Amino acid sequence: MNIAYLTHDTPDVFYRVGQYLDYLHSNDLSTSILRTPNDFYKRFHTFKALSHYDVVVIQRKLFNAFWRSLLKKYARSLILDIDDAIMFSSDEQSFRSRTRLSRYEKMVGLCDHIIVGNSYLKDITHEICPHASVTIIPTVVDPSLYPVKVHMENQPLVIGWIGSAPTIKYLDLVQHVLREVIRSHENIIFRIISNEFPEWGWVEKKPWAREQEIQDVLGFDIGIMPLVDNPWTRGKCGFKLIQYMAAGLPVVASPVGANNDIVDHGHNGFLASTYSEWAEALSKLATNRDLRASFGAHGRKKIEEKYSVRSNLPSYISTIIGAAVAARDRASGVIE
Repeated sequence: MNIAYLTHDTPDVFYRVGQYLDYLHSNDLSTSILRTPNDFYKRFHTFKALSHYDVVVIQRKLFNAFWRSLLKKYARSLILDIDDAIMFSSDEQSFRSRTRLSRYEKMVGLCDHIIVGNSYLKDITHEICPHASVTIIPTVVDPSLYPVKVHMENQPLVIGWIGSAPTIKYLDLVQHVLREVIRSHENIIFRIISNEFPEWGWVEKKPWAREQEIQDVLGFDIGIMPLVDNPWTRGKCGFKLIQYMAAGLPVVASPVGANNDIVDHGHNGFLASTYSEWAEALSKLATNRDLRASFGAHGRKKIEEKYSVRSNLPSYISTIIGAAVAARDRASGVIE
């Protein structure tokens, strides 16, 4: 069976696609990664070539009517894979975009199956298209690549955040509480790993690099993920938390979207909404090595069981094969 991935060039492609490739190949499934060209003629020829594949997996892209018509003409079977609320705009002034909602509805109607990163995205998809076939496959990691943090009493203690430029704004939610925690306790620093930074003089800043990502996460003692609560952020798949927990870190996060599924409050981390909840959670973890170690161990176990490549592989493969079989049956006139 031949699978084509229509992707874009961003880091999440590795986690949604790249991690599975070796496993797919070992199950006699061949794969091709096709970047979606911006040039009209190059894109046209790329879409025509989709006829050579049994399944085409579209990564996060909402195409207009013309490109959808080519997908319908040339692709035998289509899967749409999303890990963000792409049916909404990220613009905080206007989340409900008629164009995005319409394109999403039409893309879902065109596809044999939809893979989503969390239950919120599944619910929204069924709200828009009640008869869509949807499978939840979270964004995952390979825990074997993550050494487990050894929690020590040594100082300084590092509260950390890793992320991209579009999400850096959410740190504003905890700026004041972080400063207060740092002032109230000795030898605590806050470190940001990113490709963009806030203009705060009191934080430690380190540029993001893929080859250093795991070691950078291991450099934290506590991982945080603040979020505002809106239709866009509820679609987030909590990947920061998954990385932190894979490395054996305790976490503190806003109770938004998938964060509620990933964090077991009081067991592998804390969910915090208010200033006082964030301050209490961070202070408890900062002053208790045993609590950090316990939460970290529970978090690592949860990632291995629910948010690892291996634990999600059977569902991933069966979804792809199922879409191909359904398309073959449809083409041959077989009715379920």
